[in-house]
Amino acid sequence: MSKKFLSIFLVVIVLLPHLVLAQEWFSKWKNIFESIANKFRIPEDYMRFPKVIYFVFIPFVGTFTIIYALLTKIRIFEENKFNATIAFLFTFSLLYFGYLLALMEYIYSLSSFTIVVLFSLLLIFAVLMWSLRTYRRIREGGE
Repeated sequence: MSKKFLSIFLVVIVLLPHLVLAQEWFSKWKNIFESIANKFRIPEDYMRFPKVIYFVFIPFVGTFTIIYALLTKIRIFEENKFNATIAFLFTFSLLYFGYLLALMEYIYSLSSFTIVVLFSLLLIFAVLMWSLRTYRRIREGGE
C-alpha cells in the first residue's frame, strides 16, 4: 500500500467516531460560536451558516484588506512586519463595537452603486465614440 492511501485510511478511521457522534460534537462548537458572538456583541441570528459568511466573515476580510492596504501605502513603519497585526487588531476592535457591520454595509452599497454608475457611463461613452467613428467613416465616403 502507498503511504498516501494509508494516511487517508488512518484519518478516516480516527474521524469516523466523531462523524457518528456528530450531535455531541456539533453542540460543543455551537456553544463556542455562541460565546464568541456574545463577546463580540454579534446578534445570534448572524452566527447561523449563510449569515455568518455575509455579515461577519466578508466584512471582516474586507475591512482587514482595506486597513492593511492603507497601512502599507502610507508606510508608517519602514518594514511591513506590523501592518498585518495592526490591521487585524483594528478590525477586531471594529467588530467588537459593532461599527464593522455598519461600515461595511455602507462601503459595499456605495461601491456597488458607484460601479453600476461608472459602467453605465462607460457604456454610453463607448456607444458615442462608436457612433462618432461610424459617422466620420460615412462622411468621408468609405464603409
